[in-house]
Amino acid sequence: MKKLLWIGFSIVLFLSGISGIKAETVLEPVSNKNGNVEINLNFEEGYVGAIDLTLKVSSNVKVTGINWNTSFATTVTKRYTYDETNHIVKIYLATGNNTRNLVDKNGNLKVGNLTVKSVNGETANYTVEITSLSIVDANYISIAKNDLKIGGNNQFTYQVNNEIPEEEKPSTDKPNQSKPNQKPSKDEFEKEPTEEKNPEEESEEKTDEEEKKEDDNKVDTDKKPNDNKQPEKVEEEKVKKSFDWKMMFGIVVIAMLLITLISMITRKFKD
Repeated sequence: MKKLLWIGFSIVLFLSGISGIKAETVLEPVSNKNGNVEINLNFEEGYVGAIDLTLKVSSNVKVTGINWNTSFATTVTKRYTYDETNHIVKIYLATGNNTRNLVDKNGNLKVGNLTVKSVNGETANYTVEITSLSIVDANYISIAKNDLKIGGNNQFTYQVNNEIPEEEKPSTDKPNQSKPNQKPSKDEFEKEPTEEKNPEEESEEKTDEEEKKEDDNKVDTDKKPNDNKQPEKVEEEKVKKSFDWKMMFGIVVIAMLLITLISMITRKFKD
């Protein structure tokens, strides 16, 4: 009989322990990237119609916004406020219908990502604490949760990268200088490309120059008398002069013949 009582008592204690563990509502913040903290809640309740959550963030960072869980339906009401003076974030979610549930079958609720940045522009360590939480059950009854707990790591770091990228660092080497017996590196060729001209471009430039010279020669030719035509003019003048002398000589001969002929006819008539 005593053995049965001890077994029964042990079972009751075991169930009580399980009940006590499940009674805790756990906040599990996770930093998935720099300046982002994922807000996850785990409930003992199988149904949650609405939550009113209050978080406190360290004073050396500033909350810049929240990226809501994309799985929320459009009918879910989402609202948040941020008190920059007291570093308090209030988050409110509500389905508006007891047939819709904020938590999944395991009692988990992923609210979204809280975005933060450093207040002084320097790398800062910070925490996200849960200070209060109220839920609305299927009977539209508001329940204040007092069994709040932080799960996992709650220490985060906002990293500020003040290093200058390699490509933006000023070069300490003097330009166009290289060590003896050292070939220029590939980077030097890329940074200081030679001004070699493309053969086609050079040919085009020469063609342009030749065309320009031809135009200049044409202009000069139009302005100056053509030297090549002068010998032709001289020859023409010589031929013309020769023709004039021959013509004059022919006229004189014909005139003399006419005079002789007239004188012979005159004599014949006299006889």
